[in-house]
Amino acid sequence: MGDQPPILSAAFWRRTMASGGAEGGEVYGIDVRTEIAAYPGPAMLLESGGKVLFANTEAGRLVNALAAGEAQDIRVLLASVAATGRPALGQIYLAADTVTAEAQALYYLTALAAGHPAPPSGSARPTVQQVMILGRDGSAEYAMRNALIASRDLYRDLSRCSSDFSWQTDDNGAFTFVSAKGALGYSAQALNGRRSQDMFDTAEPSSIENPFISRTPVENVEVRLRDAKGETRYCRVDALPVYDRNNKWLGARGVSSDFTVAKRQQLALEFMQQRELQVRAIVDAVHNNLDRVLAFNEAAGLLSGAAGASLCLILGLDAKRRLRVLGESASGDKQENYPVLTRIELEMLETRARLESETLNLTDSGHAYQITATTYAGALNGVILLQNPSEENFETSKPDTPGMVMRSLSRAVAGNIGMAIAHDNQMRQLAELSRTDDLTGLMNRRAFMEDLHLRHRHIYRVSRSGALLYIDLDNFKPVNDRFGHAAGDQVLKEFSNILREHSRIGDLCARLGGDEFAIWLEDTDAEGAAVKARHLIEAAKSLPRLAGIQPPPDMPKLCISIGIAIADPNFSEQLQQLICRADEVMYQAKRKGKGSLIIAEPPCAAASGTSIKG
Repeated sequence: MGDQPPILSAAFWRRTMASGGAEGGEVYGIDVRTEIAAYPGPAMLLESGGKVLFANTEAGRLVNALAAGEAQDIRVLLASVAATGRPALGQIYLAADTVTAEAQALYYLTALAAGHPAPPSGSARPTVQQVMILGRDGSAEYAMRNALIASRDLYRDLSRCSSDFSWQTDDNGAFTFVSAKGALGYSAQALNGRRSQDMFDTAEPSSIENPFISRTPVENVEVRLRDAKGETRYCRVDALPVYDRNNKWLGARGVSSDFTVAKRQQLALEFMQQRELQVRAIVDAVHNNLDRVLAFNEAAGLLSGAAGASLCLILGLDAKRRLRVLGESASGDKQENYPVLTRIELEMLETRARLESETLNLTDSGHAYQITATTYAGALNGVILLQNPSEENFETSKPDTPGMVMRSLSRAVAGNIGMAIAHDNQMRQLAELSRTDDLTGLMNRRAFMEDLHLRHRHIYRVSRSGALLYIDLDNFKPVNDRFGHAAGDQVLKEFSNILREHSRIGDLCARLGGDEFAIWLEDTDAEGAAVKARHLIEAAKSLPRLAGIQPPPDMPKLCISIGIAIADPNFSEQLQQLICRADEVMYQAKRKGKGSLIIAEPPCAAASGTSIKG
């Protein structure tokens, strides 16, 4: 109900009561029905029992509601006026009708007695026979009020949920007003008086000016601030400068929103996209380059650059489980050997199971390293070594620091690097097999000649002599004829073992084919070569016993003949000439007396050579 009746309705009622009424519904000298018909809104004349005597056009919906028994509010007003004779106020709400397509409606009602009450007849109070209902359509007002309420609730809910905060600063940049909810973990009270300049994140210098003290309008400026816990927050700021009537700048006011979550998601997405490109580049480097040395070096360079490391080594395990450097990228000079490799090998032996499942950190000689295992087919086959350019230990690194960036990148490419190492191992094995004699395990002829070519060129660069020994097994054919080829193969194997036992690191030993062998002795003169040859001739006497055969007395003695050619850097000699000299004197030794050696004369001397009996 409203607070007071409409002015028109109240004045009409007063005039009606003052005139004393008239028979037939005429009041104040006018016809009630005429007034109802002309009333600017719904109006009806009803009996006190609820029967409609007359209604204007606008009252059609109210009449229908009475007929349908849905106008209980009107019947209450009728009863009140009929009992007291005084005006009554009320309202009626009509819901939307889906059949007639009528919208919801609200009517404010005034009920007036249409004449003097009838004399009492046995009752305590007189009763009113006819009641006039005057209405005012309040639908638009009702809808507007509801819209305002909804708008107010929406604004309140949005303000409560929004991350925006409004603010104002003075000419010193200090906050003089902050919206009630506060910001960045601070209460509004805590922010008032705080200088905006002191809240900026100074970890990364920015060229953006402070929008909180801007003298010109700014829109959607992104700034990095520190919250109450000292953590970085990302905010967007819209601001307007504040001037007084004399155009003096007083500060600024505006609104800011904290979009840290969205910013971090954006940075994470950009990081993942960049990381995908980096991983793809590293993978392409190790898979698309046929030169394995260049491939691993390029991959190491990409890894160190993307991770911000001062050193990156791609290390593979050889057949003896020792680490070898496959790829290297260093900010300083490259080294032949890294002392940290020995430490890594020990760590791998002690923590192998853990290394295969997680990244390890170690400190050696004041440097912090990170080790990521590479595997293939479930087996450990190498590691990726990254050195932190700073002194920060990887174990204490935070998510955005180089340590964590290195860890995520090295783990992302470890599988592909492991596959590349496995492929490199296979290529090395194939290359080794192609250079190795199947029976004895010594170098074959092709491999020996390739390496001999390099060694021969080397003696002229360093001015050091070398010795080439051609060796032939004497009386080997009778062994095959008497004891079979299996025994002959065993003799060849045992002799290859003798060659290994009597060779130094750096010497080349090969089976040239059949029962012919060769040795290259690095940095050796004629005297040293002769000593080596005598030891071999002596050791070869035990071949029957080592091979498990017992030659009969009538069988020729199994021994060796050796031809020696000295490569002297003081004489210019082609490699083929050196080989011919060694081969020639070897056959001379066989013809002159088996189980002996002959040293060839230098190229400028006679070709007959010097014969020395074993």
